[in-house]
Amino acid sequence: MNFLRVIVIGISLFTGLPALATTLQLPQAMELLIVDGTPVNSILLRGAGNLELAQGGHQLVFTLNRRAYHDYDRLGIYRPFYLIVLFDTWNAHRLRFRLPPLTTRDEIDHFISLPVLTLLDEHDAAVNAAYSRLPVGNEGVMAALRHHEREYGATLPMPPRFPAPNESPAADAWIASPLQNSTAAHIEQMLRFWFLPSGSSTRPQWLD
Repeated sequence: MNFLRVIVIGISLFTGLPALATTLQLPQAMELLIVDGTPVNSILLRGAGNLELAQGGHQLVFTLNRRAYHDYDRLGIYRPFYLIVLFDTWNAHRLRFRLPPLTTRDEIDHFISLPVLTLLDEHDAAVNAAYSRLPVGNEGVMAALRHHEREYGATLPMPPRFPAPNESPAADAWIASPLQNSTAAHIEQMLRFWFLPSGSSTRPQWLD
């Protein structure tokens, strides 16, 4: 099945069919914590510059590292700032987050009150995304996310409307599964395209 998926992706890149994967470029200031409900436990993955996502809807939970963002209480103790972002890759080959300026106290205060980033495609066109702050207490980030989803749900925003040119995924990216099964359905449709017209003598090679 992995062999078939490689064939589908390769032909998609050369024929202009919708992409099966999207490379998400992460700012250095962003520390990724949860991807589609799965904690990112590895420090190496948390600091990755690229995230390879299957096509479809995704949910990310992240914080900003201390060098980019400081939120101190009255005692001067650092408090992490957690954000949830929901978006759909649509058929983009590459997406990237653009952080607002966080160099002054006023800029930081504005970001705290209105935590919105900009998600751009490879053409620098804005992609629809939904952002919300995640209150985290002693229960931890994962428990806080589950409580947030029970309270507010986890509906995806409307996908953007744009075509995307052919781009290859970055070599240092890693794979994450989508929230929905749109990618699996697309792969199945592509496999049927090649499998059904083939004769009985050639079909076994597709099943190896």
